[in-house]
Amino acid sequence: MKPRRQRHFHALDLGAALALTAVYIGFARLTADDGQPVYTGPFWLGRLIAALVGLPVAVRRRWPLAVLTAVLTALAVASLLDIPREPYTAAGLAT
Repeated sequence: MKPRRQRHFHALDLGAALALTAVYIGFARLTADDGQPVYTGPFWLGRLIAALVGLPVAVRRRWPLAVLTAVLTALAVASLLDIPREPYTAAGLAT
Protein backbone atom coordinates (compact mmCIF):
# COMPACT_ATOMS: atom_id res chain seq x y z
CA MET A 1 0.00 0.00 0.00
CA LYS A 2 1.27 3.47 -0.79
CA PRO A 3 2.38 5.65 2.15
CA ARG A 4 0.06 8.48 1.11
CA ARG A 5 -2.93 6.16 1.08
CA GLN A 6 -1.93 4.83 4.50
CA ARG A 7 -1.92 8.37 5.89
CA HIS A 8 -5.46 8.84 4.62
CA PHE A 9 -6.59 5.62 6.29
CA HIS A 10 -4.93 6.63 9.56
CA ALA A 11 -6.63 10.04 9.37
CA LEU A 12 -10.00 8.33 8.81
CA ASP A 13 -9.37 6.04 11.77
CA LEU A 14 -8.50 9.04 13.94
CA GLY A 15 -11.69 10.79 12.88
CA ALA A 16 -13.75 7.70 13.64
CA ALA A 17 -12.06 7.34 17.05
CA LEU A 18 -12.79 10.95 17.98
CA ALA A 19 -16.39 10.66 16.80
CA LEU A 20 -16.96 7.46 18.80
CA THR A 21 -15.47 9.07 21.88
CA ALA A 22 -17.73 12.10 21.51
CA VAL A 23 -20.81 9.91 21.05
CA TYR A 24 -20.00 7.87 24.15
CA ILE A 25 -19.45 11.04 26.18
CA GLY A 26 -22.94 12.02 25.07
CA PHE A 27 -24.27 8.62 26.15
CA ALA A 28 -22.76 9.15 29.61
CA ARG A 29 -24.68 12.44 29.91
CA LEU A 30 -28.12 11.17 28.84
CA THR A 31 -31.10 11.45 31.11
CA ALA A 32 -33.80 8.85 31.76
CA ASP A 33 -36.36 10.65 29.59
CA ASP A 34 -36.63 7.73 27.17
CA GLY A 35 -37.10 5.10 29.89
CA GLN A 36 -33.78 3.33 29.33
CA PRO A 37 -31.27 2.90 32.16
CA VAL A 38 -28.75 5.73 32.43
CA TYR A 39 -25.29 6.16 33.83
CA THR A 40 -25.39 7.91 37.21
CA GLY A 41 -21.71 7.82 38.18
CA PRO A 42 -19.19 10.64 38.13
CA PHE A 43 -18.79 12.43 34.81
CA TRP A 44 -15.01 11.93 34.77
CA LEU A 45 -15.52 8.14 34.82
CA GLY A 46 -18.00 8.39 31.96
CA ARG A 47 -15.45 10.35 29.94
CA LEU A 48 -12.74 7.80 30.75
CA ILE A 49 -14.93 4.91 29.59
CA ALA A 50 -15.82 6.87 26.45
CA ALA A 51 -12.12 7.36 25.71
CA LEU A 52 -11.41 3.67 26.29
CA VAL A 53 -14.21 2.72 23.88
CA GLY A 54 -13.41 5.18 21.12
CA LEU A 55 -9.76 6.17 21.07
CA PRO A 56 -8.21 2.72 20.46
CA VAL A 57 -9.92 2.71 17.05
CA ALA A 58 -7.32 5.28 15.95
CA VAL A 59 -4.61 2.58 15.93
CA ARG A 60 -6.68 -0.40 14.82
CA ARG A 61 -4.64 -0.96 11.65
CA ARG A 62 -1.38 -1.18 13.60
CA TRP A 63 -2.53 -3.38 16.51
CA PRO A 64 -5.85 -4.97 15.50
CA LEU A 65 -6.09 -7.68 18.18
CA ALA A 66 -5.06 -5.36 21.00
CA VAL A 67 -7.59 -2.77 19.85
CA LEU A 68 -10.36 -5.34 19.60
CA THR A 69 -9.57 -6.61 23.10
CA ALA A 70 -9.44 -3.09 24.54
CA VAL A 71 -12.66 -1.96 22.89
CA LEU A 72 -14.61 -5.08 23.84
CA THR A 73 -13.39 -4.81 27.43
CA ALA A 74 -14.35 -1.13 27.59
CA LEU A 75 -17.76 -1.93 26.08
CA ALA A 76 -18.33 -4.61 28.72
CA VAL A 77 -17.53 -2.10 31.47
CA ALA A 78 -19.73 0.50 29.76
CA SER A 79 -22.57 -2.02 29.67
CA LEU A 80 -22.20 -2.72 33.38
CA LEU A 81 -22.37 1.04 34.04
CA ASP A 82 -25.41 1.55 31.76
CA ILE A 83 -23.52 3.84 29.38
CA PRO A 84 -23.91 2.28 25.91
CA ARG A 85 -26.96 2.77 23.80
CA GLU A 86 -25.40 1.41 20.64
CA PRO A 87 -22.28 -0.74 21.15
CA TYR A 88 -22.14 -2.23 17.67
CA THR A 89 -20.36 0.59 15.85
CA ALA A 90 -17.37 0.60 18.18
CA ALA A 91 -17.11 -3.19 18.13
CA GLY A 92 -17.54 -3.29 14.36
CA LEU A 93 -14.83 -0.71 13.73
CA ALA A 94 -12.48 -2.51 16.12
CA THR A 95 -13.11 -5.75 14.29
